[in-house]
Amino acid sequence: MFSDDIKSDSKLLAAKAIGSIAEKRPELMFADIVDKLINMLSGSDYDVREAAEAIVSLAENRPELITSDMVNKLIYKLCDIDAVKHTVVARAIKIIAKKKPELIDTDILHKLNYSLSVRNIDVQKAAASAIGIVTEKRPEFITTDLIDKFINTMISNSNSDVGWELSSATGSVIERRPELITIEILGKLINSLSDSKSFVRQGAAKVIGSVVEKRPDLILTINIIDKLIYNLSDSNSYVRQVVAEAIVSISVKRPELMHGDNLGKLIDMLCDSNSDVRQVVAEAIVSISVKRPELMHGDILGKLIDMLSDCNSDIRQVVANAIIVSISEKRPELMHGDILGKLIDMLSDSNSDVRQVVAEAIGSLVENSPDLITIDIIDKLIYNLSDSISDVRKVTARTIEALVKNPGVNLTA
Repeated sequence: MFSDDIKSDSKLLAAKAIGSIAEKRPELMFADIVDKLINMLSGSDYDVREAAEAIVSLAENRPELITSDMVNKLIYKLCDIDAVKHTVVARAIKIIAKKKPELIDTDILHKLNYSLSVRNIDVQKAAASAIGIVTEKRPEFITTDLIDKFINTMISNSNSDVGWELSSATGSVIERRPELITIEILGKLINSLSDSKSFVRQGAAKVIGSVVEKRPDLILTINIIDKLIYNLSDSNSYVRQVVAEAIVSISVKRPELMHGDNLGKLIDMLCDSNSDVRQVVAEAIVSISVKRPELMHGDILGKLIDMLSDCNSDIRQVVANAIIVSISEKRPELMHGDILGKLIDMLSDSNSDVRQVVAEAIGSLVENSPDLITIDIIDKLIYNLSDSISDVRKVTARTIEALVKNPGVNLTA
């Protein structure tokens, strides 16, 4: 089948057939066939393409047959000027990195980085996707210089798929090698929040969130938060969401950098048209209310109360939690009858998680504001003892027990 005088088109058909066998009947593959595939990597353009496609199937289904010799020849083809061949080879390396990462070395990573500069979108997408897997499986090969190149390519690229793959790869690197991130890289990411391309802005915000999680020491001034806050008004809802997530991370890791103006702007985002954005913003407010309760005041609480009627039950639950934490636990002096009345109304919410959270909130009030508890509130709690959800009934029963036992609760009013 593989004699020296065989015609090129026959080789082509043979490579296609091997690829099909590797995909459909991988148990039939053996070492000699793999050797022939390796030899075909030195053939004509079409031979190489089909051989590389066959290797993709082989790596997926029989990774134990992949050899270092095969990988070395694939690396050489990463410099090929034929875009189709280049793309398929990058795909093959991605699968090999996933299945047999021990065969991957730094030379491969540098060649993939070179592929990002090839003026072909398919090549760039395949290379960026392969880089994501290589950096995940072999993070020890990553350097600060490579991260910088990834970010530069993400910013300068015109294709959103390539940009997003690179931002994901960079986020993965930060998870595994946070010590490689510098203040200069963070500065470049911050500046990218003003990029005209939405995928660059969202990629930058996503990576900044990872930096905050792993290197909060680099978040030195409120200037970074101010720039993130500015992007809460971005025209792209996903950008707004990932920016809000980054702010959540900052509020947890560096709460001292948060201030009243930033919190006020976050509160304004509770009216965002996108429910995912509203939910993340509500979670950010919860984090701030825990870490910086002194920032909470009447206007903010009023807007939170308004969100108890949000159409999204997850948001209602998060907001109820924020009110519990920021008022009944951290700032009990801010609690008053109107707020409590709104919470009581939520005992009839259509979502059982919201009902449970509110029942717990009333339990918190017993400790901090028992004078606000009335017979009417207890009657409504008793009604919830017949709730269809057992967890709601249990929480409600515990709350009623705490109310009855607390001497500060007036049971005769």
